[in-house]
Order: sequence, then C-alpha cells, then structure tokens
Amino acid sequence: MASLLKKLGEAARSPQGRELMEKGKKAAQDPQNQRKLRELRERMSKKR
Repeated sequence: MASLLKKLGEAARSPQGRELMEKGKKAAQDPQNQRKLRELRERMSKKR
C-alpha cells in the first residue's frame, strides 16, 4: 500500500500530474459539472 501511495505522490509532482490536477480543479469549479455531481450524489443516496 505504501508503494502505491509513493507512486501516486510521484505522479502528482510530475509535470503531467500537475497539469491533470489543474484540469481537475478547473472542471470542479464549472457550475455545470457541480450540478451533475449534485444530481449523481442524489441518485446514489436514493439507492441506499
């Protein structure tokens, strides 16, 4: 498990990892994506 976390940390610090993290942050700030996530969360909570 520790090796997996180490590999993830290394990937996050790489230039490609930083670029992916920036894209993810921008996508998370998009109101349309936020609405989709809220709808998904509601659907998932109803199934339980």
